[in-house]
Parts: sequence; structure tokens; C-alpha cells
Amino acid sequence: LPFDRSGTDLTAHALRAFQAWLPRMSELNRAAAESSSSRRLTGRSIQRAMRRGLRYLKKNQQTDGSWLPLWFGNQDRSEEDNPVYGTAKVLLAYADLELGECPEALLGTSYLCEHQNPDGGWGGGISPSYRVYGDATSSDTNGFMPPNRQDCGSSIEETALALEALLRCAGERGNKATIMRGLNWLAGAVEQGHLATPWPIGFYFAKLWYYERLYPAIFTLGALGTALRQFSCSAALRDESST
Repeated sequence: LPFDRSGTDLTAHALRAFQAWLPRMSELNRAAAESSSSRRLTGRSIQRAMRRGLRYLKKNQQTDGSWLPLWFGNQDRSEEDNPVYGTAKVLLAYADLELGECPEALLGTSYLCEHQNPDGGWGGGISPSYRVYGDATSSDTNGFMPPNRQDCGSSIEETALALEALLRCAGERGNKATIMRGLNWLAGAVEQGHLATPWPIGFYFAKLWYYERLYPAIFTLGALGTALRQFSCSAALRDESST
């Protein structure tokens, strides 16, 4: 069916899974031996599949450096697509494969840096709910109160994913000002209790939008955990060099 086609975000998931299991081929093959429905795997076959997956990602990168996901969107964009989500998910795969310096990853990180919102977060624009509810003193049905009507385009989900991708792919190469502004926005959103306000970024066929209450917490933990590990490592290296 048209909506069950290949997707860049799904391909990125598969590549990360392959990379995680490559060092554990003996475990995989022991499990295969115990299951009559499984066949024996080889590192060569997995690497061949990974190469094909990387070619697919390269072929489907947009001219602006982004990737579009299959099952996620943003209602505030004219095409209702979500390049922030797709680009972040693909960049995490490049990071796991230690390909953060390849041309495709560099283009992707540049896209995220160039599309950071003025408030420091990431998203697609002012939410339709704010157009309905009026000025910045009004809240939506979930009790979310935006600090400024012009800064309503960012979501916790998209901001956290973009930050994790930038930290993994570009944290040591630069973009530190972009990352710090994003972290400030994300920390502020958490402190204000917005983890309880999931955004409808899930996009199924027939225009069915949905949200997941765990996405804000899961994605935020991924971003802040990555930041803590990276900054702690950098601080330790600085302490070593000073002694």
C-alpha cells in the first residue's frame, strides 16, 4: 500500500539496530540455532544490508539537507511533513555508525542549526490551537500557556530530538551556541511542567494525527542525558590537561 513504503526514519532505526548487534554475532547465531524459523546470520550479510541502507538515506536526502520521516508530521507546515524529526532520527544513525563527518551528516546538522526557532527550540511554526485561543494569556485545553505568541512554534519532542542529534553529530565540532540555546529552552519547558503536554506529531494515513504521552519524557531524557555525558567528558579532559 502507498503508506507502507520505505522510510528514512525507519531505515535509520534498522541501521542503529544492525550496528548494535554486529559485535554480538555469536549471540545472534546461537539464538538462530535454537529457532527453526531463523537462519544463520553473518557479519558480511549485515554489513551489506547496512551499505544498502546508507545508499537509500543518501538518495532520499532533501536538497536542503533534511530527511522526511514516514510516520511523523507537523500540522503547522504547509506540507504537514516533519523534517526536524526525520533529520534528527537519521543523524542519530550516522552518529552510531561513526559517520558524523560524512557529507550527508554535515548537511543534516547544518539544516537543524539553520532551522532553530527564535525562542531556541525546534518545531514547525505557531500551533493552530493558539490561533483559536487568541492572545498569549490564553491556554489550550491541556493547560499549556505559551510565554509569547510568536514563540509557539517549538515543541519538547522536536527540540529534544534535534538537540540529541546535534550533540551526537556536531557537539565537539561547533554549534555550541545553538546547542546551549536549545538546552536552555528545553530545561525551561521541563521546569514549567510542559512534559505533560505532548504534541500531536504522529501522522498516520488518512490525515489521522496522534500524540504519545511518553514521547516528551523519553526524548528529553535522551537529549539531556547525552548533554550531561558529553559535558562531563569534556570537563574531565580539561581537568586532565590542566594537571
